[in-house]
Amino acid sequence: MNENDTKRVIAIARDAGRLVEQIAKDGFQTMRKADRSVVTRADLAADALIREALQLAFPNDAILTEENGLIGPPDAEFIWVVDPVDGTRAFAKGQWGYCVMIGRINQGRPVFGVIYDSNRDVLWMGGESIPAVRVDPEGVVDLSTNRQIDRNTMRLVTSPRFPNALYERMVTDTGLHKGRRVNSVGIKVGMLCNGEAEVYFSYHPLSFWDTVAPCAIATAAGTTYSLLDGTDPRYIPSMEPETWVHDQPFVFSVGGHHSDVLSAIRQSLSDYGPG
Repeated sequence: MNENDTKRVIAIARDAGRLVEQIAKDGFQTMRKADRSVVTRADLAADALIREALQLAFPNDAILTEENGLIGPPDAEFIWVVDPVDGTRAFAKGQWGYCVMIGRINQGRPVFGVIYDSNRDVLWMGGESIPAVRVDPEGVVDLSTNRQIDRNTMRLVTSPRFPNALYERMVTDTGLHKGRRVNSVGIKVGMLCNGEAEVYFSYHPLSFWDTVAPCAIATAAGTTYSLLDGTDPRYIPSMEPETWVHDQPFVFSVGGHHSDVLSAIRQSLSDYGPG
């Protein structure tokens, strides 16, 4: 990715975010997809805008989007992975906690990502040889998180769908402190980069479009991530939708305690039993 390519993708994310905010003002209906997940006109319109803009700017790349699947060969050198509205549940309820995410993979690994919180006009970006930064109305902030943090002060950010009983059990078992509960994967990882939390556990397995942009930015920022068993996620798309979902939950952390945090979370899960 050269500087011009980076600027193009940032502009595409911002254009999509403006479209999402306009639809939020105009009003929209909430629908259900075949898998019963929530979708709105904003998801579909932003998906189309991003897809068409990426095809024009990068005609040799494949594109995988949440709303349209894979366009182009699965063995393409570069594949763009798009979540047009990450956090649709929050968007549909008129709440904060959604964003536009555009990521790029090369040979099975995330190499670039943009996350745009259009509601607050905050953008995170980074990738291989591209420093992680946050761009907001006050300026540009370096996002290096490669620092040591006291294990006893680490905060856990989760989704509102995280089971309450398990959440209470986990903060007790792991020694992590309660953080915010936010719908969007991208914004939760952005919070880690911002220093607003130190651990994010997904609980539910995530899809490729949930993780490519956050993982690319996390790597550039010095944030550690892995699947729950400690292995690296694999990104090997095919034409089959079931291959676009990771087979385990994710754990992201900052502060140099990833192995300990992973072990504590796994132990808490093994001990957990409703009732």
